Amino acid sequence: GEVRPVLQRLIEILLVPPLCPACGSRAGEGRRVCRRCASRLSSEPPVPGPAPAGVLEAAAAFRHEDVARSLLNSFKFRSGAALAPLLASLLLERCGSVLTAGTLVPVPPSSSGLAIRGFDTAALLVAELLKLMPDAVSRPALLYRPPGGRQLGSNRRERLAGGVGIVAVAGLEGPAVLVDDVMTTGATLSASARALRKAGTTTVRAVTFTRRP
Repeated sequence: GEVRPVLQRLIEILLVPPLCPACGSRAGEGRRVCRRCASRLSSEPPVPGPAPAGVLEAAAAFRHEDVARSLLNSFKFRSGAALAPLLASLLLERCGSVLTAGTLVPVPPSSSGLAIRGFDTAALLVAELLKLMPDAVSRPALLYRPPGGRQLGSNRRERLAGGVGIVAVAGLEGPAVLVDDVMTTGATLSASARALRKAGTTTVRAVTFTRRP
C-alpha cells in the first residue's frame, strides 16, 4: 500500500539527508540549498558590467564567486538536471525583465564540453525557464557550434583572439535573448549574437547565471 513508500522516503532522509549543493552541509527537508547559502544568495547585489559586442543588454544573476560559483559548478559537473529548476528560478527572479524581451535561444555548448558533462547546460536552463514562463517562446537548437575551439582553460586574451565559430541553422525574426550559464569575456555571446543577426534577428540581449569579474 502507501505505507511502504512513506517509510522508504523517511529512511532515505534519515540515512542520507539532503545536502546543500553549494557548500555540502545539510540543506534541510524541503530545501534545495541550506539557509546560510540561501541568505548569502539573496543578499548579493545586481551584477554590473557592459554588454559584449553585438549584444544590446546583458544581465547576470550573480557574480561568478562564492555561493553562486559553487552552485553553478555543482550544476555543471555534478548534479546536472537536478539543479536546473533552482537555477532557472533564480534567473527569472533576478533577470526577468531581460528574459521576457524576446525569443529564448540557448548558447550552444562546445563539443568537448558536451562530451565531458553529457548534457547541454544552456538548453536545460531554457527548458526550465519555459516551465516558469508560460508565454515565452524558445528556439532550442537554432545555434550550432562546430567541433573544436573549446574555451575552458584558455586565458582572456586567448578567448578574445581565438574567436568562436557559431552559426544559425535557420532564420529568426524579431528580438532574441541568449541564455547561457556563465559569461567570461563575452566572446561566445558576441559570436552567438552575430549569428542571430545574420539570421534576421533585430536585437539581441543576453542572460547568464553568473558573470566573471
